[in-house]
Amino acid sequence: MKKNLLAIICFVSGFVYSQQNGSVGISKGSSFRPDIKAIVDVDSKDAGALFPRLTTLERDAIAVSVQEDGLLIYNTDEKCFDYYQALSGTWKQMCGNVDSSVPKPHLKLLQQSKNSKKKK
Repeated sequence: MKKNLLAIICFVSGFVYSQQNGSVGISKGSSFRPDIKAIVDVDSKDAGALFPRLTTLERDAIAVSVQEDGLLIYNTDEKCFDYYQALSGTWKQMCGNVDSSVPKPHLKLLQQSKNSKKKK
C-alpha cells in the first residue's frame, strides 16, 4: 500500500510540475530537469526516441488538417520520416542521401594553394 501511495504521489507531483513549467522531461535519472524552452526534453546517453511507425496506407488514413502542420511519422514502407505540410496539403518525405563531402571547387582551390607554396 505504501509503495502504491508513493507512486501516486510521485506521478501527481511530476504532473503538477510539468503543468507549471510547461515542459515534459523524460529521463532515466532523477535529477534531470527539462529545458524550459522545450515542450518535450528527452535525456539519454544510451537510447533513442521512437516515433509512430506507419505504412503509407495507415499514414494516408490519418485525417489531417491545418492544425496538424508538421505532424511527424516514420513510414515503414519507404523507410523514411514523413511530415505533413499543411500549406500544400500533402505528406513530404525527409529522406535521401545527404552529401557531406567538400564541393570540388573548394578542393581545387586547396590543391592550387598547396602547389603555389611548393614552387616558391
